Amino acid sequence: MPDQYDQLAPDAVATTLRSLPRRIGGAFGQVTERPASEYAETIGAAGRSPVDVVSDLGRSLALLDRALEQTLLHDDATVHEGVVNRDARSWPERLGSLTDARELTDDAVTTMADRIDSVPAADWSRTVGVAGGGEIDAMSIAQEAARTAITSLRELEALVVELN
Repeated sequence: MPDQYDQLAPDAVATTLRSLPRRIGGAFGQVTERPASEYAETIGAAGRSPVDVVSDLGRSLALLDRALEQTLLHDDATVHEGVVNRDARSWPERLGSLTDARELTDDAVTTMADRIDSVPAADWSRTVGVAGGGEIDAMSIAQEAARTAITSLRELEALVVELN
């Protein structure tokens, strides 16, 4: 189903990604009475902690960045199903701390935003196969990164409020 992210241009995606570290800090800054370290590993009603949300976001962005890289570099690449299906993104173990999760996310944001900035206009229509069937183009991968970033940010904001 189309949404507002399907209309984002590359520069808007890069801007969205680059704002993420500040916005994650803002999510934790909603609560001034307790440091984030006191509740970062507390599980909320949906079965996830703030560390889970931030680490999954970083891992998702790293997955999407690798898919974008493969799309731009190889004509016959196949990317992970998680590129098109959030439910197919799963990680064998959680990252240790909120600091680790934020560092992973910050690194993934920087790497992907820099890659997006370097893509020539003609390459945004390059396509790649998706494991399990179908294909996706470079622009759709970038737009999925923005969708994932904002969806995760909203989940984190709600979770921080719930836990405090």
